[in-house]
Order: sequence, then C-alpha cells, then structure tokens
Amino acid sequence: MKTSLVSVLFNRAIQELKNGKCLYAHGLLQTVLIHEPENLKAMINLAVVYAELGERDMAIETLQGVLAKDPHNEIALRHMTNLSDE
Repeated sequence: MKTSLVSVLFNRAIQELKNGKCLYAHGLLQTVLIHEPENLKAMINLAVVYAELGERDMAIETLQGVLAKDPHNEIALRHMTNLSDE
C-alpha cells in the first residue's frame, strides 16, 4: 500500500515540476524521500527543483548524494555537469 502511495506522490511531483510549480514538487518529493530515503529518482528530481529555485548548492549536494549511492548514474552525472557549467 505504501509503495502505491509513494508512486502517486512521485508522479504528482513530476507533473507539478513540469507545470513549473517547483514548491509543490519540492514538498511532494520530500514526502517521497521520507518514505523511501533511497529513491534515487526522487533525489534527482529534487536536485532539479533546487536548481530551478536557484539553490545551486543544494542541487549539487543532492546529486552528490545520488552519486554516493550510484557513482555511474548517468542522469545525475549529466545534471552535475550542467550545474558545474553555470
């Protein structure tokens, strides 16, 4: 049951992010991570939210957390490169 709720919250967060509602997405992704702290997709999307909100350091810190768990995560590496280029 919990997994389905987390999945619904994650999908809603992605939709809010696509709609430019970063603060809503932020709260939803934080909730997902409370229930699934190892959810790398949620962490990566949270980093995107931080970047959109101008919180570059938090975005980098979040991506570093992803890379600590999965050093070859191509999506996290790409976002990290993009943030480093700014």
